[in-house]
Amino acid sequence: MERMKMLEWVQALCFVVVDMELYLDTHPCDEEALAFYRDSVENYEKAKRKFEEMYGPLTAVKSMDCERWAWADVPLPWEGVR
Repeated sequence: MERMKMLEWVQALCFVVVDMELYLDTHPCDEEALAFYRDSVENYEKAKRKFEEMYGPLTAVKSMDCERWAWADVPLPWEGVR
């Protein structure tokens, strides 16, 4: 269950980042929004890195860090634990 909670947290943070990008497209000078965006990106990157350290890559691109194709070695992010 911890895996699913972590994945949901990463997804929520990703949503916040994308939503802030859309907001900043129309409000590029909003300093408070820019600060929130920077914090959100930092939190998203930390959460994503922690998830990947514990459970494997969230995207196939991340598998390129390996010497072999490791994408299929762990449950895919949208699958339950095998």
